[in-house]
Amino acid sequence: CDLIEELARVYGYDHLPSTLLADPLPAQLGNRELVVEERVRDLLVSYGLQEFISYSLTAPEREAPLAPPANDYVQLVNPVSSERHALRHTVLAGVLECAVANLRHLSTVKGFEIGPVFLPRTGEQLPDEPNRLAIVLTGPRDDANWNAPAGSDFDFYDLKGLIERLVGDLHVPKISIRPASPAHLHPGKA
Repeated sequence: CDLIEELARVYGYDHLPSTLLADPLPAQLGNRELVVEERVRDLLVSYGLQEFISYSLTAPEREAPLAPPANDYVQLVNPVSSERHALRHTVLAGVLECAVANLRHLSTVKGFEIGPVFLPRTGEQLPDEPNRLAIVLTGPRDDANWNAPAGSDFDFYDLKGLIERLVGDLHVPKISIRPASPAHLHPGKA
């Protein structure tokens, strides 16, 4: 193929006749998961949130406060940095790091990330890569102005309302919100 390409270049591409494909192109297949993911992004941005994009590579120590320690991280054989040598188990760690960085300059942070996590499967060489959504709301709900000196801070109910609005706009028939008790969250507030 390299020889043919070289001959065509010497002969001149403009001397070669142009031809169309003999068969029609196949019908385009839709990707429902990608369409839903893009719809979720569009809705969250329309609610005033900013999209964060964090690294998929991390160190297990970064995620330790958010989940029980796990030894089953997918590790890189030749990492570029000692700080990024494993594939993440959660997108929440990256979102929280972005929020902390933004809080150095802003009083309110409203953001989200949709991205894959990498969960090893026993007996399989490749990990499972489900997509996850993480949302962060922190700081005053409204900016101070002449009519309101200082607004109250975001709380659990703001996030719950945002999730309910998102689910409603996606036309999901019914959801159930109930208390959870992960170790990294305050009991009774999750």
